[in-house]
Amino acid sequence: EYILGRKVYRRSGSEIEYVRQSGIDKVRYPEMIMKLASQQGKITTADVMELLHISSSSAAYYEIRKLVEQGRLESVRAGRGSHYVPVSAG
Repeated sequence: EYILGRKVYRRSGSEIEYVRQSGIDKVRYPEMIMKLASQQGKITTADVMELLHISSSSAAYYEIRKLVEQGRLESVRAGRGSHYVPVSAG
């Protein structure tokens, strides 16, 4: 699966398709992160960077932080070597 650049969609008059496709990807981020965290038992910022194909550690941390604030992930260690584990549902 792939997504073309915004300019390509604009030239073809399909900007709505671009917005729909790019919006869906960001909506799926939390579920993708939680699935990986559940499979591995823990997740790091580097894992999220690789999973979401992003090069910014602060963007990856932002996605993790949202899940921590929602109570879905829990921070195990701060600073270097930090990782996050899924919060058990019980």
